[in-house]
Amino acid sequence: MNPIPSTLKLHVTISALFLLLIVPLFSGLIFFTYQSNIALAKREAAKSMDSARDETMSNISGFIEPIADAVRTTAQLGSVDPNFFRNEASGQILLRAIQNNRDITSYYIGFVDGSFRQVTGINPNVPMSEHKVPVDAKYANRMIDRSKGSQAVDNYIFLKDWGQRIGESSVPAKYDPRDQFFLKEAVQRGVSADPNAVYIRDPYSIRSTGEPGLSISSSIISGGKLVGAAAANVRLKRISEFLASKQISPGSITIIIDKAGNVVAHPDFAQAYRKDAVMSQKKLVEVENPAVSTAAFERTKRKSDNFYFSAGDNKEDFIALFAPFPSNFNKPWEVVVITPVKDFVGEIDDNNRKITFFGGAVLLLVILLTYIVSKRLSRPLEVLVEEIKQVFSFQIHSDVKLSSRVAEISLLIDATQKLKTAISAFAAYVPRELVSDLIKTGTPLAPGGQSQYLTMFFTDLKGFSSLAEVTPTRELLETVSAYLELVTYAVKEEQGTIDKFIGDAVMAFWGAPVSVPDHSYRACVAAVRSQRRMAKLNNLLAETGKGPLTVRIGIHSDQVLVGNIGSLERLSYTVMGDGVNIASRLEGINKDFGTSICVSNAVFKESGERLWLRPIDMVAVKGRKGEFLIYELLGIRDGDGEVTATKKEQNLCVATEIAYASYAAGRWEEAEALYQMIANEHDDPLARVMVSRCGVHAVNRAALFDGLDGEELEYLYSILTREDLPRGSLIFSEGDPGDRLFVIVKGEVSIKLKIPGTQRARRLATFGPGMAFGEMALVEGKPRSADAYAKRDVSLYSMNAAQLDEVQKKYPFIALRITTNIARQLAARLRIAGLEGVRHNEN
Repeated sequence: MNPIPSTLKLHVTISALFLLLIVPLFSGLIFFTYQSNIALAKREAAKSMDSARDETMSNISGFIEPIADAVRTTAQLGSVDPNFFRNEASGQILLRAIQNNRDITSYYIGFVDGSFRQVTGINPNVPMSEHKVPVDAKYANRMIDRSKGSQAVDNYIFLKDWGQRIGESSVPAKYDPRDQFFLKEAVQRGVSADPNAVYIRDPYSIRSTGEPGLSISSSIISGGKLVGAAAANVRLKRISEFLASKQISPGSITIIIDKAGNVVAHPDFAQAYRKDAVMSQKKLVEVENPAVSTAAFERTKRKSDNFYFSAGDNKEDFIALFAPFPSNFNKPWEVVVITPVKDFVGEIDDNNRKITFFGGAVLLLVILLTYIVSKRLSRPLEVLVEEIKQVFSFQIHSDVKLSSRVAEISLLIDATQKLKTAISAFAAYVPRELVSDLIKTGTPLAPGGQSQYLTMFFTDLKGFSSLAEVTPTRELLETVSAYLELVTYAVKEEQGTIDKFIGDAVMAFWGAPVSVPDHSYRACVAAVRSQRRMAKLNNLLAETGKGPLTVRIGIHSDQVLVGNIGSLERLSYTVMGDGVNIASRLEGINKDFGTSICVSNAVFKESGERLWLRPIDMVAVKGRKGEFLIYELLGIRDGDGEVTATKKEQNLCVATEIAYASYAAGRWEEAEALYQMIANEHDDPLARVMVSRCGVHAVNRAALFDGLDGEELEYLYSILTREDLPRGSLIFSEGDPGDRLFVIVKGEVSIKLKIPGTQRARRLATFGPGMAFGEMALVEGKPRSADAYAKRDVSLYSMNAAQLDEVQKKYPFIALRITTNIARQLAARLRIAGLEGVRHNEN
């Protein structure tokens, strides 16, 4: 006997499991789908019926209320002036009410003394008792006056419009409003009735139109007495038209009934009333529709207002809904909605039958194909196991704990476990995300690197330390995470590689491990995209009461070392080199110039023609000799709408280039004026910084501060006092204390020494822009001062003894250098002037 194998063949297992799982699952799915669809259809039917009910009530209320308001207003007018409607002119108001609402057939006032005022539309098909109606007549203004107690006359005035009489007819009055429902009801209610209330009479045949209608009335009470009642006749056919136009399904019907079960309105107007002499209402059970009559019977039987029932010879299923009008409506009417269930589930039934038929066929076909495919699948899977060993999968957090009696699957599990072990070893050296990129490019993962020309990208948040001090930890994490996320997406969209997050800073680079030919351009696009999205993020933060975030970015392209750098314990795929430091420094330089995106001259050379850039200044980065020009990036020339520069940014680039041309040429005054214009027009931080730098350069040109670094120069510049003087101004006189020094920014200064015993003076020297001089010099071995005049309009920086003393205390070597430079410069100028007796003392 052969031993029972410990594992089963794969194709046998697949076929058996498929039959055991799919057949009941498929059958259950079809049954569940069928029942769910039926339930959903019924719910939709109920919702549609509720919607039809609400819409019907709303529209009928909207139909009745404007007419009721008009009647109420008419009654209130009669209350103010009881005799107003006894005058013929009052008919104009009633006529306008008819003209403003095409559903009002007549408007009338009945008085308790039997008088009557009416304006009615004329139906040429309905005779008007004893009166002969002119052919062109559209309206009749009717008046019966019984106020004088004599035999009353029923007088008709026929009109085309108010003021256009075309006939008149009078006969002895037989009509008495006191016998009519609207006035009898008003007398019955008496003066205790609500003066604002209106009353709706049950449907009746309106004599002037020959069709069913409603009468809406309101009592006229004046001085605590009942004067009469105002009323309007309304066509019921309008409600039937609405019901006919608002069917929720092809077989549905909506009907209005009163409290007694009489039909008030039916979509088929003729179905609502008996065609007898008085045109009386039908009962709901009398309607010629088996579903409607059955619903009326079932409601009484079930004592329910919402139910399912069957009707007709085919016992078709229906849903019925009876709903009363709101309590604030003037009549106790009900809406009846009856809908055949098949209108909602008929198509679903057909679909379910088709699903069952085709599903069964597909199931049989799939079973057959599964058996065939599973047999052929076993051998390829054995090969696939060997291939999988060559593929990296990053599901490495736990061991494979599954087992199987299927030989192929058992082998696959074993191979997968070995694969996870191998990748776990790699994960100790390189992050999974970077390994994924390396695998895609085929770059081997090994310690070491290579020199490549890449573009580096650094970001940082302005004032992050201060923000962290005052912001709760969770809120800070959410805010910073949103900023890091948008920068990350911007980098990834432009094929960049995120190197690392350093607190609130992001370091990224382009060109490795995937080669990107236009990497400097893409880095710039990512930077602008990040800034634009930061603006949107700040709008969201503002809506929640949070302050804005300001991100600064530095970008530089250079030859750097890129690769797997680290130790045997841990590798990092990163970049190293001077170029990385420069990119980081450029990010920080933004703070000095008030800019947002600072790029190097290397980026300008690579992609400048595709970018909107403006020059900033020549800078020297710490740790690197020499200076290079840096630029601010404002937008992309050929980019999409998100990164395109605005017209204002483009103008700012052009204006800055012009100003910088003067600046680079050493025309400090001209450059200062141009930058000042930019600062004024654009409120530009960079321009304001450059205005200051122009002044500093004017001072530096005097060699006054030779050898001082940037921090020392900024300090000195901060204590200099600038003064502008017109031509001929006396700057100082001979004999002054001599405790100041001056640097000329623009203009010229003439130094003159008085000749003893005469009114004449000899010129010692003339100083021009950038030159420095003091009030005291050694002349013929003695300290002497002289007169100094503004030879033309002049701007001066000055420093007095107290300020120089401050410099002496803070930077003694600077004070010595300043005085030495001044002395040398003054002596040189005097020697040029040929004044041999003038000497200088460098001590």
